[in-house]
Amino acid sequence: MFSLLLIFSVVIHFLEKDLQPEAFGNILDSMWYGIATLTTVGYGDVTPVSDLGKLISSFAMFLGIAMFALPAAILASAYYEVGSGDYFGETGLISQAERNATISVLEEAKLLKLSKESLDELTEEYPALFEDLKQSAADRTG
Repeated sequence: MFSLLLIFSVVIHFLEKDLQPEAFGNILDSMWYGIATLTTVGYGDVTPVSDLGKLISSFAMFLGIAMFALPAAILASAYYEVGSGDYFGETGLISQAERNATISVLEEAKLLKLSKESLDELTEEYPALFEDLKQSAADRTG
């Protein structure tokens, strides 16, 4: 990833440095544009003006989509597919106590791990989720 960023930044630097010295005057300035383009953020604060610069930037945008957006979409769809089912470990997450449990499944299962930090973020966005987990933990522990 860093190699692609460096190559793209050097190429765009040499294509645009004479046309826009304030934006592409050195490699580090060009790397700002390279990061924004490869990550498909595209702030718009710096844009190429030459036709070849626009063509190279378009290629970098597609490359950025392939490197970041597609893998993220694939991972998200994998989590979506396993959205239903049961869970365990909520008592340990809620109480922050170390737990020791043995879990068995009767058929193939996917195990997903949720950190305390991720749970806290989810709780802020979906307060009802935390209430459901508290109720589940209370039901399981008696």
